[in-house]
Amino acid sequence: MTVPHKGDASARLAEAAQRMFHGVVDRFEVIARQYRLLMGCRLSEDAFARLVLDAVALDPRFNPDAKLAEAVVDRVRRKRSAVRRLWVEGKGHTGEPTAWFAYNGAAEALDHDRGLWPTRAGSWRTASLLDGELARLKTRVLDNLVGFAAVAV
Repeated sequence: MTVPHKGDASARLAEAAQRMFHGVVDRFEVIARQYRLLMGCRLSEDAFARLVLDAVALDPRFNPDAKLAEAVVDRVRRKRSAVRRLWVEGKGHTGEPTAWFAYNGAAEALDHDRGLWPTRAGSWRTASLLDGELARLKTRVLDNLVGFAAVAV
């Protein structure tokens, strides 16, 4: 395979780097706005359960026809309890029941509680955290909370 070299390659490379840099800056500005929105939004227990707990650990008993082993129900109960505890006692928490701390509690649980959210070890877990199931769960929580906070504030 050959690549034709037309024009000034260094100028094109600099332009591409500039576009990429602006894209990164734009994305971080969106994230900063979202996080400020979450910090200013208080959550009720019901909103927290609906927006966060149901996103990361839906209680299987919501389906009255499901026949589940008690172990499955117990694991969901433990997941919900861990995330609820981190909502009010997680790292850096200051005592406010905000959407910001709800997101951080969920992220802390998903990132660090391998017993409740197991994946294969090593690079498999990293892949799940970056763009797999664990990343999707965190994104779902963030989207739920940002959507709620945008209307609530």
